Amino acid sequence: MRCSPQDPDYQYLKSYYGLSDEFDSHQLVCQDASMNKITFISKQLSDYLFTDSMCHKLAILNMGVPLFSRNNSRFSGSECIFRINQEGVSNLIPFMNKRIVKTKCLPIFKRFISKRYNGSKSDVQEDPVLGKAIDDLTPGCFVFVYELPSGKMEALSMHKFEYAVSSMINREIAYSF
Repeated sequence: MRCSPQDPDYQYLKSYYGLSDEFDSHQLVCQDASMNKITFISKQLSDYLFTDSMCHKLAILNMGVPLFSRNNSRFSGSECIFRINQEGVSNLIPFMNKRIVKTKCLPIFKRFISKRYNGSKSDVQEDPVLGKAIDDLTPGCFVFVYELPSGKMEALSMHKFEYAVSSMINREIAYSF
């Protein structure tokens, strides 16, 4: 099922993360109407699948990159109903205008990876500008970007709670640092 630009959930995503008009909603697909997991596919695959969907008798098991998951958090105070999946974050960054925090400090970036859960705001004390940027965010998902000297970027999907921040990465990545 393709995400419609008029769908309330897509409108929420566009507003919450500040997605630009250049972001093609037709590249977002989900398995059912509940939209618990939203996947990002290439423009070419989207065009192929939806040009004449009645003639394609495909049994699709898996495709694309997981981009958003519905947030069923137990924590109060979060307005975030969709989290950004780590696997798809690099596809989303060029289109985001909100909920993105950037740094050039590698030790802080590594600290957020290694302290996968319950990183505290004191983890950014050597960069007060970064600390303020995180403090200014409302609780919910955001993207933390490390800008490399070469101009490239590495990104983490993060979640801000009232008194802590956590990265949304799998254990294997966290332990490799």
